[in-house]
Amino acid sequence: MGLLYTVSNGPNGLGFPTFTEFFALSTDQGQTWTQTALHTWTSSELPNANVSQQIMGDFVQLKAVDNTFYPTAASLPAMKAVIDPVFFDVMPLNDGWAHAFQCDSLLSSYTIYSQGKDGSGTNCAAGATSTFVEEICLVNGRFQRYPDGPQR
Repeated sequence: MGLLYTVSNGPNGLGFPTFTEFFALSTDQGQTWTQTALHTWTSSELPNANVSQQIMGDFVQLKAVDNTFYPTAASLPAMKAVIDPVFFDVMPLNDGWAHAFQCDSLLSSYTIYSQGKDGSGTNCAAGATSTFVEEICLVNGRFQRYPDGPQR
């Protein structure tokens, strides 16, 4: 797994912000990391009092090919502790009916699902649902079971 990130080094002698790009690599599912400084650069703009100024506003995404793994967790609160700071500003723990989201995760896959309006059931078979009591399931980042058409 790889992670590309930027560190602010503070201003240079002339007051221009400086940054260093790093690449960190883990070959043991995030247990240990090696990091390499890729490039250090200086912004072409001085900071000013304008709070909307964005000296650095890039979003970087890396995709692991053949080395993907997911965090393991026994519950959604446990998974939230692992992924929340990275992927979500605020991660909801309950669905629209105030029932806790359910979570199944392994190193090779994960499922997060709502048990529906009645708060029971574990059916994540692929396909559309037609009633509010049916489960809605997100499997490895894609909806596998989802609402379709008018709901009853």
